[in-house]
Amino acid sequence: MKEVVSTTVTVVTLAAWAADRFLAERALAWERERHRQELEAADMRRQADVAAALTDPTTGLPTRRAWEPAAAERLRTPVDLALLDIDEFKQINDSYGHLVGDYILWLVSSRMRDALGADALIGRAGGDEIVIVAVPGTAWEQVLATVEASVRHPGNGHAIPVRVSLGVACTSGPDGSTELSQALSIADEAMYEAKKAGGGCQKVALPRSCWRDVESVAYASLGS
Repeated sequence: MKEVVSTTVTVVTLAAWAADRFLAERALAWERERHRQELEAADMRRQADVAAALTDPTTGLPTRRAWEPAAAERLRTPVDLALLDIDEFKQINDSYGHLVGDYILWLVSSRMRDALGADALIGRAGGDEIVIVAVPGTAWEQVLATVEASVRHPGNGHAIPVRVSLGVACTSGPDGSTELSQALSIADEAMYEAKKAGGGCQKVALPRSCWRDVESVAYASLGS
């Protein structure tokens, strides 16, 4: 009789232990799955944050954090590095509102992508400035004419003329000798020369750069 009771107790004890172990293992599996899902969600949030940091929400162009290293790499070979600025952009914002201004900025960016193709690197430099790295000898006057002809936005019942100015630094880039900061400074100087020159698709000659193997050229946008 004692043996039967002992055996019964042992079986019950083993069954309880097995049940406890099963529940513990299932709880552990649930905890592991919850932890995996949390890690996956955190990774997705991190990737979304990185993507947001690399893409400008207004234009869809790469941000400075994204385009700077790519532009520096391209300067190892001959390229045209350009800075584009929308003329009287503040007046557009003041007259028609920032929503219209943002749309025009997006539209200009989109038309530049269409005009230059997928091989060109185009990014937002800040404000209404766009940086472009394209093949040497790009027909910039033709590009600007195409962009300006296609960028017209209706505002208060009439078309808003949109004009842009562009400064170009033409680099030869032997052995990566042209620094990005140098090329950007030259393009920026050329862009403001283009603005001072006014419309009429004038080409403005600038003094030769003091930096080796870099020349600058400026273009004034077409008059409207």
